[in-house]
Amino acid sequence: MRRGQQPQHETFNPHDVVVYDIETVVAERDTPADGSFPPWPRHRPVSAAFLRARWTTAGYEFTLKTAMCAAGEEAAFYEEVERQLPANVTAVTFNGRGFDNRVLAIQAMKHAPGFGLSIGVQKGPPIGVQKGPPSSSSVTGMTGALFALVAA
Repeated sequence: MRRGQQPQHETFNPHDVVVYDIETVVAERDTPADGSFPPWPRHRPVSAAFLRARWTTAGYEFTLKTAMCAAGEEAAFYEEVERQLPANVTAVTFNGRGFDNRVLAIQAMKHAPGFGLSIGVQKGPPIGVQKGPPSSSSVTGMTGALFALVAA
């Protein structure tokens, strides 16, 4: 999962924006004895929230969606994550590059093998994740995968 930074992207879609966050749990056996925050590979998503602002002729339309990641239903959770981050949407996340996207990617490897995540960067303010076609040769063949875009 660790890769070098991807080339910087110059643009994003201001007309279709999704702000998202995930909540996670860590098994008690994986909690550090010193009480510190466990490393991201030990986390398992339990829920996600998506606030979407989409431009219409009447102005921005807002929708709020949530998804639960119950035991035995993980594949459905990752399908919902993909639905909430459609192609060409600009997604905003507080710590997506350092935590959320990594947790989603590593846990999806177990439960939803077709779910892909690649990390890139965005010039300017942080904007999170954008799903769509790859824009660099370093991610060739990952069409439809999620691309994390964060401040350079």
